[in-house]
Amino acid sequence: MLYRIRLLERNGEQEYSHDMLAEKDTIEEAEAAANDQAAHWYGDNPVYSFFNGAITVEVASVQEIAEV
Repeated sequence: MLYRIRLLERNGEQEYSHDMLAEKDTIEEAEAAANDQAAHWYGDNPVYSFFNGAITVEVASVQEIAEV
């Protein structure tokens, strides 16, 4: 099955979304892949603090999609 993964990056007042596709057998495998990608976006720690601010990366959604 094909899944669309959306990661959300917040950097101070800015917000970015990153979309990717994952071909996995189950939604649980797709969610695990999404969490792994978010956890390693900037290395081993998905949250970085700097000068009273932070950069965070989180999984915004994992959705099954149909192939066309």
